Amino acid sequence: MSSLNLLMWPNFFFPKTGGVATVVYNLAHQLRYYDIHTSVVTETFRDAPAMERGSWGGAVFRIPFMVPEAELGDAANRYMSPLRRIIVDESIDLVHVHLLDIQGYYANVLLKEVKIPLVVSIHGSDIFHFHRKNRFLQEQAISLLEKAQLVISCSAALAQELEAIMADARASNPNIAVIPNGINISCLSYAVESAARPRPGGPIRVLGIGRLDWVKGFDILVQAVYLIKEERTIPKLAVQIVGDGEEREPLQRMVQELGLVDCIGFNGECPNDLIPRFLQTADMLVVPSRTEGFGIVVLEGMCAGLPIVASATGGIPEIITHGRHGWLVPPENPRALAEALLSAIRDRARWPDYAMQNRNDVRRYDWRHISARYAKTYRDLLV
Repeated sequence: MSSLNLLMWPNFFFPKTGGVATVVYNLAHQLRYYDIHTSVVTETFRDAPAMERGSWGGAVFRIPFMVPEAELGDAANRYMSPLRRIIVDESIDLVHVHLLDIQGYYANVLLKEVKIPLVVSIHGSDIFHFHRKNRFLQEQAISLLEKAQLVISCSAALAQELEAIMADARASNPNIAVIPNGINISCLSYAVESAARPRPGGPIRVLGIGRLDWVKGFDILVQAVYLIKEERTIPKLAVQIVGDGEEREPLQRMVQELGLVDCIGFNGECPNDLIPRFLQTADMLVVPSRTEGFGIVVLEGMCAGLPIVASATGGIPEIITHGRHGWLVPPENPRALAEALLSAIRDRARWPDYAMQNRNDVRRYDWRHISARYAKTYRDLLV
């Protein structure tokens, strides 16, 4: 089997954390075992170097792509040369763009100058909130999707949404493959099991993890906690929200105004390697998203053996079965979320059953299995 050189192109990459960065990082590591060597080109971030070697052995290049729309033409002229040089120097066989963002414009310009196979991955916010993009970025995204040899969607729900967008734009439907995101089960399981166990008794520890933006629905969780605060037949709740974003201050104000400071805390942004500490000390995971392309945090909760209360939106119902792995609730419904949380708390005797089911069923999402599907997909495209 001949080696293959892949260029992955996410909107952001570590040290900036996020779901897309996590996917790219894990794929880069796992694809080595299939003789696929990955380089990454991405946006600059704070004081991260313009070029460094990733822990999997491939290069990470950072270019300041994010400029005002009026400056995109000049930026493309500046950055096409380094992009072409990366493709030549790294002997790139295939380009894989992750998330339809400003890369759509640059990739369209690149494809006019370089004939190279292209794969595009859609991840959720880029599609579910496509209508929020300005017209120019919409057009660039549609153009790139039509040019791609393959579009990879992390869920069937997201693929259906993309098909609707392409139909509305009267654009040709791309070739779409559904490959779910994965999780590094061995590392996460070890980290969770090796952390100090919480003492029995005390409050019910409810954990939420994610960006603090409108899409993730943490305001709905806050409202749900308010609805059940006066419930006297259950233990006290201790809710931890791990993450940061533009909604942090509004959420903190809401918590204060509703008198929930004693039971809802904010832990800020957390590096990926510290997430297991929060999972290990939690009793259940709540995912109150308004939309969710996939939901890697759901896999993390399953791996930790937590019962899960989650919105039945996007790709989440493709992972979670109501009554088997936890509870599914309608999105944007604080009362339904509150009732599900109460059901979960009152059903504590079944938590060990949920733990066993979740740990067993999450195994199919191990990156070792998911990366094999990616490797086959890449090689089939290049035949």
